[in-house]
Amino acid sequence: MHAIKTQGARIVTEPFGRPEDPALILIMGATASMLGWPDALCVALSDKGLFVVRFDHPDTGRSTTVEPGRADYAVEDMAEDVVAILDA
Repeated sequence: MHAIKTQGARIVTEPFGRPEDPALILIMGATASMLGWPDALCVALSDKGLFVVRFDHPDTGRSTTVEPGRADYAVEDMAEDVVAILDA
C-alpha cells in the first residue's frame, strides 16, 4: 500500500505489476473500498502486462476521512485525485 497526498487528503493506493507497464486505474464506486476489486482480478490484469492501481476514495477504506456531513470536496476534486495517482 502507498499513500498519495493530494488536495489536503491522504489517498491510499495498492499497485500490482510493474510501474513501467501501461497503467490501469481501477475506480470503485464513491462509497466503496478499493477492496471491492478482487486481488485475483488485479493480479490477472498485471500478469497481462498492465500496471494496475486500485485506491480508496476520500472517506472510504484507509484514505482520509472526515466527520459525516463535513466533506468539502466535489466530484471534480475526486477526478484530480486520479490524476495525482497517475502522476505518483
